[in-house]
Amino acid sequence: MLCNVRDTLIVIAAFLVCAAMLWLSYRIEPSWASKDGHRFLCVGQEIQARGLAPAGRMKEMRGSIHPDGILSLLNRKGVRRDHTDYHIIGPVSTAPAGKRQFLIRPVDRGPDRLDVVLRFREGSRAIAALEAVIARQHAAASEPSGATTAAPPGGDATDPAPGDAASET
Repeated sequence: MLCNVRDTLIVIAAFLVCAAMLWLSYRIEPSWASKDGHRFLCVGQEIQARGLAPAGRMKEMRGSIHPDGILSLLNRKGVRRDHTDYHIIGPVSTAPAGKRQFLIRPVDRGPDRLDVVLRFREGSRAIAALEAVIARQHAAASEPSGATTAAPPGGDATDPAPGDAASET
């Protein structure tokens, strides 16, 4: 009789340990970034087109930031791998404590493409790289479009400036 109770307790304890390990595996968020922060591993979640309502659960995503500011994500969907390019929109203000989130939007806005929220741990090198891309985008958007062709005050844009080689001949 005592042997049966002990065996039952051992089986129950084994099931409890397995359940705790399964719960912990869903709680752990993978996080890695290269030294320059342009390649990273994080978790991301697709969100509905209107608002920040989630359209699924958090999934592991691998990303890389290209020099032109485009973000490429590799998202595993079962056995398949989905490679998509995204524009970085900006940070999301509703991040949990100790985390930073960024909203990204697909370059190809097909009907099955949703926006994604990427979550990083605070202090990740990828955060600095993403913020640098956002700063470059804002700087490019704030530059006047005709800044290079604008005429200097009191002169014509086609006239050479004093001291140029063309004006001294």
